Amino acid sequence: MGEEKSGMVKPKEYDWKDSNMALFGSDTDRAVKKDAAGKEPAWKKCDEPKVGLKIWRIVKFIVTDWPEEDYSSFYSGDSYIILNTWLEQDEIKYDLHFWIGEFTTCFLYTHYIAI
Repeated sequence: MGEEKSGMVKPKEYDWKDSNMALFGSDTDRAVKKDAAGKEPAWKKCDEPKVGLKIWRIVKFIVTDWPEEDYSSFYSGDSYIILNTWLEQDEIKYDLHFWIGEFTTCFLYTHYIAI
């Protein structure tokens, strides 16, 4: 029989490189995200950039259009993607923002990391 330990035991140390985070930020990670983003149906409307504001809401992990009449109303339990596009010296410029509601679930929050 093995020797029985008593008292405090030092916890096992883990190396993040042995986790699912090992490739985070790598070329492989970026390529996978780019490929996934290219298959998102909501982004097809952005193929022809136009000046203005566009907002999407995440509903059950699906990127959905948010009606323009509701642009001034966000729900604290939901999260949104906001694209502001403008013309500057004949060049399209844009800002992309993620609005994560105060009561957004951790499951939904982690979904944005993948987008």
